[in-house]
Amino acid sequence: MAWNATCDFGTDGGGWTVIWEQENKADLSSRALAYDVDDPNLRALAREVLIGFFDSTGNVTGHHARWTITSNWVNQIPFAYPSAEETTEVFVDGVRVGPQTIRYGWERYMAGCSGAWTATGNASGRVCVTGTSAPFFGGFSGADAETCDSSGSTSASPTCATAGLRFFIAVR
Repeated sequence: MAWNATCDFGTDGGGWTVIWEQENKADLSSRALAYDVDDPNLRALAREVLIGFFDSTGNVTGHHARWTITSNWVNQIPFAYPSAEETTEVFVDGVRVGPQTIRYGWERYMAGCSGAWTATGNASGRVCVTGTSAPFFGGFSGADAETCDSSGSTSASPTCATAGLRFFIAVR
């Protein structure tokens, strides 16, 4: 099967294939999201995953983070998991920040990336890396608008539309 894909040859050493981008998605409140380039072989052969933001012109902007791709991210899009966490070696903007917790999926959680998954509140989604300036993408799989911010932010996150940002996931 053929796929249209965006490639990034400049960010963090290049060689990235964008497999999901928050652009023109009709309904991000659904938990039935899939990768845009839904090729399991591409993900199985990938060594690393990269998350970041595109600006309105399609350029990578702000902070980005990468780590060794885990089996969960190979098997399905991270948005599909309920309250998942994995600790792995993370690089932010190409600099090693050491073992960090990657939080992803949908469930109830306290504000931002530092907040634990909880049993109270409205269920919503997030992808972030605790204790870092890595991208924070939240609000999917729920009624709230999607937010684009830093994982280390402690203030209310701007919506992606207001910030002029689009979250993406890439592999290499």
